[in-house]
Amino acid sequence: TQHITKPTGSGTTFADFAIFYGGGDGTIESEIKKEQTIIGDIFVKGDLDIGEDCTITGNVSATGSITVGSGTNISGTTTEYINPAPANQPTLTTTYYDNLITTAAGQSSGNRTFNNETISGTIYVNGDVIIRNSLTATGSATIVTTGAVDIKGSASIGNNITIISSEELLMRINGTVGKSVTFYSSSNIELKSGIVLGNGAGAGEGVVLLSPGDIELGNNTTITGFVFGDDVTVGTNLDLTGNLSGNRLDSLDKGAVIVKDSSKVNYSSI
Repeated sequence: TQHITKPTGSGTTFADFAIFYGGGDGTIESEIKKEQTIIGDIFVKGDLDIGEDCTITGNVSATGSITVGSGTNISGTTTEYINPAPANQPTLTTTYYDNLITTAAGQSSGNRTFNNETISGTIYVNGDVIIRNSLTATGSATIVTTGAVDIKGSASIGNNITIISSEELLMRINGTVGKSVTFYSSSNIELKSGIVLGNGAGAGEGVVLLSPGDIELGNNTTITGFVFGDDVTVGTNLDLTGNLSGNRLDSLDKGAVIVKDSSKVNYSSI
């Protein structure tokens, strides 16, 4: 006699998907444009439009309709109007970040520029932050600001750095970001084109992009790690190893290569 027991609390989670967007009211259409290679399952709440000549190795499901373009191959099952959703939608709890920003608001006001600096510990800025050229950490380090963050073009952010901002977090073109880095913005995150984040990251070393607001990834972005925002928009030629998630996927432009790898981030630490 065979006995099989399913432990309480186990089962499929959002991290088991290459793309998981289960927020909102389900009335929007998510668009995955042509010529994508996606290894892993996909789920969206709402309608899903998949363009031409995509290769999807996994299952595809949506709470609404699914349209598939010509030349697209889906190796697994395609399930429209799925109910219930295949996993629970995660909720981003912001209390930890809000408390740090409140502490920063209690400091003397003033902006700060980091230019070729090595930092350690937690640095509070009651104003805006500009980062130029390179920023590295001794051990690990955190910058918390009540204002916006502007990471200038071709800047390099080293390993084990966390940046927390109340306003927009902007990283301009051709920058690099090391391993075990977290970007958090209470407002929104925008990455311009040609940025590489978490290259070569091993288990638990991936980059984390978090915002209760919107996230926009520019063209030719390379990420090893996890992305979670409200509305997420992605430019052309995304190269992602990890998970792409959030409340709503606006559009994933053509030419992406996405490989699901839930080992890159310790989700319980977020």
